[in-house]
Amino acid sequence: MFLIILTALGTTDAGCYWGHNGYGCGTEGVWISWGSWSTCSSSCGIGNQVRTRSCSQVGGCSGSSQATQQCQGYGYGCGTGKCTYRGRTYSEGAQIQTAAGCNTCTCLVNGNLSCTEKFCPSVSNCTTVGGPDAGSACIFPFTFDGVKYTKCTTHRDMDGKAWCSTFTDSRGTHVGGQGNWGYCGGVCGRDPKGLWTPWGAWGTCSSSCGVGSQVRTRSCSQGLCSGSSKATQQCQGIGDDCSPQTCTKRVRRNVNTLTSSEKTSLSLALQKAISSKDYENIANFHGFPETLCSGVCCPHGSLDFLPWHRLFMVQMEEVLGEALPYWDWTENGSVPALWESLAAPIKQGNLLSSPRCNRPNLNTVIRSSSITINANELKKKTKTAFMATTFAIFHDQISLPHNEVHVSMECEMWDTRTAAYDPIFYLHHAYVDKQFAFWQELQRLRGLSLKMENHPDLLKSLPPFDNKKFNKLQKTRIFNWGNETFDYKENYCYEYDDLTFDGETPEEFLSAMTSSDNDIDIDNDIDPTQGATVQEQLPAAPPLPTVYVGIILPKTAPSGFHQFALCLAGSCVSAGRVATFGSPSQNTSSPGIVAKKTHYLVEYEVTDLVNDLGWKGSESEFKLTAKLVNNRLKVPAPVVILRYRGGEVGSIGTVVIGPKQQRQDYGDLLDKFERIIGGN
Repeated sequence: MFLIILTALGTTDAGCYWGHNGYGCGTEGVWISWGSWSTCSSSCGIGNQVRTRSCSQVGGCSGSSQATQQCQGYGYGCGTGKCTYRGRTYSEGAQIQTAAGCNTCTCLVNGNLSCTEKFCPSVSNCTTVGGPDAGSACIFPFTFDGVKYTKCTTHRDMDGKAWCSTFTDSRGTHVGGQGNWGYCGGVCGRDPKGLWTPWGAWGTCSSSCGVGSQVRTRSCSQGLCSGSSKATQQCQGIGDDCSPQTCTKRVRRNVNTLTSSEKTSLSLALQKAISSKDYENIANFHGFPETLCSGVCCPHGSLDFLPWHRLFMVQMEEVLGEALPYWDWTENGSVPALWESLAAPIKQGNLLSSPRCNRPNLNTVIRSSSITINANELKKKTKTAFMATTFAIFHDQISLPHNEVHVSMECEMWDTRTAAYDPIFYLHHAYVDKQFAFWQELQRLRGLSLKMENHPDLLKSLPPFDNKKFNKLQKTRIFNWGNETFDYKENYCYEYDDLTFDGETPEEFLSAMTSSDNDIDIDNDIDPTQGATVQEQLPAAPPLPTVYVGIILPKTAPSGFHQFALCLAGSCVSAGRVATFGSPSQNTSSPGIVAKKTHYLVEYEVTDLVNDLGWKGSESEFKLTAKLVNNRLKVPAPVVILRYRGGEVGSIGTVVIGPKQQRQDYGDLLDKFERIIGGN
């Protein structure tokens, strides 16, 4: 893959500009779209190809009318000793397995392939319609997990969707971990005789008051059927408990600003909740014992994480009868003294396996003696999350500081099953909820929708809040859908003492971001890695990019820290760490296939580190790579991300893949980026 550098030709005087005809003044023209790339100038080896565009005004347009890039000629008899097969390049003499897997091809010096002609498993006329290898033919039969499949299978797919292999080895075994699979369309590769029965009646509304959900089902007969056996819709409960609720707003404040009398009042409230067992019953909503939901109720790794925990904070706040304070761990890494003297119970804690800390009493929370909270690091990660302009990216990025606090606290906080039994959990999550509220205000000021994408994770009720048997609180039972939690002031009757971060209001935060963007002396609509050749640059050097490391994480993983390093020309330095939060019994959600359904990409800025090391300029940033120090998660190596448009996390940019990874190793996680270097 070749680098093309586009020079941004900026305005020098009011009404004057650099055009392809030189310097002039007047009305600047508009470029017509680029034409197609011309034929490579060399039929063998490295050559050039050109594309052009025209200007709509006689006066001219800024930039160049012509762009040039290098190309590789592969004519017959070329003698390069390079062969291309299924998008990959091989050297002379390389042995290559065919798509069906039972024949072998040899790369010849003239660029052609010489292949054996053994009988192979059939490449079917079934074409994949999704997944990392969409548009490819299914291969039948294929073997996966020791089972031979002659049709598409749903085995080990988290969503229960049918898939097939598109690449097998010489024994017909699916080659996993490289994206060699795709989803089957309709009844492709499956028994076409499967017939659905008519839909059954809609079930009872899950909420007796307010918005809930109801389900209807159908069953498949005579084989396999495409589609879902269950449908869900919203419903309105009109039970006896639907009397209007009164709203007296509580104000959540920083725990370090509370007076002695306020702290005493909160301690008495918590002790009362412990004595009545209300505390442990509400804490049970989050984790062990798993008697309220199918598994633990709290979601981690899905977009209903923030809405669910917002409801959970309201639930505990109601038990206390007072506003929950929050712990701003981006300013103060010391564990607040509030509630530290109280013995918080763990419901059936003696039945838990593999406790993180050695507790003298298995039914009581203890505090680790070796807690280190790096406030500056948490502030950096939180700031990166606030730069996101979509809910999905904000959710992924804010999970990093959230996870780090849990893992740093050790003991009960380290485990999803027991975390909510530790009173510090509520001070921690009250601040995570304040961060959510701060980002909501940023979105309002940006002119973007507060409810964002109507994602399925947000368009459903959140258990156990939707169940009257477990939830006696009307406000969380009525407004229990993910998208209903966005209006927290109206629906749940609380607000924060102030919406600030690092001493800035949302307005000031956005203003500072805009000022930083304006410091970049380049047209924000032009990326220096696109368009013109090096020879067409102005004397002024292009701006250096903002640099991130993109780390691939499973959506489900045990708790722990994961160190990563940044490398240039064989020299590597420690660049940072990220945390995952789960339980010891939790398996990593990695079925051998990386995709958005099972993994997510988070970004960590390393611009200052790159500057300090002198690893910028002369295109050094395009040679940077990253790696995990100890890849316990069994994920692809991190990528390097370069941006020239203010550096907003989640925006388009250039991705650099390390030499030991292939593009398909990352599934569809890199699809949003406009340019990918390496990973051939």
